Amino acid sequence: MSSLPSLLSPSPTPSPSSRSSTSTRSKKKQLQERKLVLITDEKDQPLDTFSIRNKVNQLFASKLQVEKPVLASIARTKGKQNILLTTTEEYNADFLVKYKDTWHNCFTFQREQKLEPWVQIIAHGVPTLPFLGEGGSKLLKEEIETFNPIGIQGLPRWISSSVKRHNPQTRFGSIVFTVENEEKRQEILKQKEILIAGTATKVVKYLEVSPTTQCTSCQKFGRIGDRCSTRACRFCAAAHLSKDHSCPTCIIIGKPCKYMTPLCINCKENHFANSKDCETLKAAKLVHSTSLDGSMEE
Repeated sequence: MSSLPSLLSPSPTPSPSSRSSTSTRSKKKQLQERKLVLITDEKDQPLDTFSIRNKVNQLFASKLQVEKPVLASIARTKGKQNILLTTTEEYNADFLVKYKDTWHNCFTFQREQKLEPWVQIIAHGVPTLPFLGEGGSKLLKEEIETFNPIGIQGLPRWISSSVKRHNPQTRFGSIVFTVENEEKRQEILKQKEILIAGTATKVVKYLEVSPTTQCTSCQKFGRIGDRCSTRACRFCAAAHLSKDHSCPTCIIIGKPCKYMTPLCINCKENHFANSKDCETLKAAKLVHSTSLDGSMEE
C-alpha cells in the first residue's frame, strides 16, 4: 500500500540537538498549524472522541491509502461547544480541509476554521468609571468601535484586577483587545492613540509573555518589568531593586556577598529568586510545557 504525501514540505529528520534548540514560538506555530476547529451550534453534543478518531484514520487509510494515522486527537474547546481536531506531526489543518469529504460525515458541524494567532493591542490610560457596571466589557467594546475605525474580535479585557478598578482612587487602567490581523494592528499602532470615553489612550503592541519569563522588578514569573511598580530584590527578597541591594557589613552594592543569606521572594527558600532549583520556577515550566502540548478538555 503506497503512502500519500502529506501537505507538509518534506525535510530531513532533524537531529536531537536541532530539535532541542527549536524556539518556543516555532513549536507553538507548528502545533497551531495542526489544529482545525469545527464550529457547531449544539453545546455538549455527545462525542466519543476515541472511536471517532480511529474511524477517521481508518477512512483516510481506506480511501487515500495513507499508512500513518492522520488525526492525533479530538477534543472539546473550552466552551464545550466547538470541536478541536489535531493532526499528527506529518499532517496539518490544510490537509484536513483539502480532504474534508473523507471525514466530514463523522461530525455534526456548520463549518471548519483554522486556528489563527491572536493579534492583540494594549491600551493604557483607559477611564475605569464608565465601564465598572454589569456588561462593562461589552460597553467598552462598543465605545471603542463607535469612536475609532476599529473592529474588535471578542471582548476587551482589563489587565488590572477588579478590586483595583473599583478602588475610588483608581481613575485609569489598561486593557487588551484583539484585532483581525497584523495589518490592522500596525495601522492602529501608527496612530499611537485611540479615543475611549473621550480620552486619548496610548496603544502599544501586546507582547506575549511565557510563564517562565521573570520580572526584573518584582521577581515574579509570567510578567515583564517595564511597567511593574512592585520591588523585590533577587538576592534577599527585600522591597528594593536588585541593583540597590547592599550589605551592612561590607561595601558591596548590587551584588550578593559572603555575609548574606539568600532568600527567594517566590518560594521562600534560601536561594536567589532566579535559581533553577526554585519550586515556583519548576511549576511555571510545567505550565509552559502543558501549554505547548495543547492539552484541552475532552
